[in-house]
Amino acid sequence: MLATAAGVRPQKLLTINRRRADQSQLGRMERFLNMKGVYTAKPAAKGTRVILVDDVLTTGATLLECARALRAGGAEVLGAAVLAYTPKNFQDTRR
Repeated sequence: MLATAAGVRPQKLLTINRRRADQSQLGRMERFLNMKGVYTAKPAAKGTRVILVDDVLTTGATLLECARALRAGGAEVLGAAVLAYTPKNFQDTRR
């Protein structure tokens, strides 16, 4: 809905490999472990340039896993756009 509202036609380039626990009750590191290996890029991702879109950024665990899977599938991840973030939980996850 966010991409469409911005005038962009979204593409679903990821498949889910396995179930994951509900993130709402997990701590920062638990969220990263919970998301590890959840997604695989679809063959259509190869050679694409992607901007990830998410509604809320809490720790970045989901975006990081999506970016990992897309890069492994041959996509170039240019960045991410999010509607909101949770400042008390947000930490720089690039380190």
